[in-house]
Amino acid sequence: MRAPAATTAVPVDVLVAAARRRHGDVAVLHALARRERDDVDALRVV
Repeated sequence: MRAPAATTAVPVDVLVAAARRRHGDVAVLHALARRERDDVDALRVV
């Protein structure tokens, strides 16, 4: 069973914001675009 998009939007926004604060925008963009460029594990915020 999948959660509705409205239910997951807030946690996704919060986690991306935390990643941006911790690692910076460029690191998050690299992590989203190409996993092999994620040198700092920018998407691992928790």
